[in-house]
Amino acid sequence: MNNTINFKNMYEGEHTIQKLIKSDNNCSAHFEYSNITLKGIELTVITYNPSHKTSFFLHSLYGKNKIEVLEKMYKHIYELKTTLKKKESPYLNYLIEWYNPKEKEKVTSSFYGENIQQVLKKFYYGKYKENNIIIYNMKLIPSNPSC
Repeated sequence: MNNTINFKNMYEGEHTIQKLIKSDNNCSAHFEYSNITLKGIELTVITYNPSHKTSFFLHSLYGKNKIEVLEKMYKHIYELKTTLKKKESPYLNYLIEWYNPKEKEKVTSSFYGENIQQVLKKFYYGKYKENNIIIYNMKLIPSNPSC
């Protein structure tokens, strides 16, 4: 598998991205498209974790049309998976322990981001109306555990 791909249609693109995400963490992927004046199509990918029935923001980007933006998203996710495995990754990895009001239990989820603000944006995306979500602990996981 490589990071360059050409999709024949949007369904092939969505399916391929879904498989890439599911193989990584068993989450499903969901796609939101918006027409943005002067920027084209914005694609936002949301993941859904069936074990705790919660969705989180993964990434968004722009393209001229749905096929192009799906190809860009596939490339981003593929390169992200590769980059996160490197010792010198520009991303920080956090474990967040939080209370899931839907399941009435504490859950630990893993997030990456260039900074803590990105991580919190991913965590809280779409949850602004749910005011009983509580973060108990956030822990930065070192990229090089031998340090």
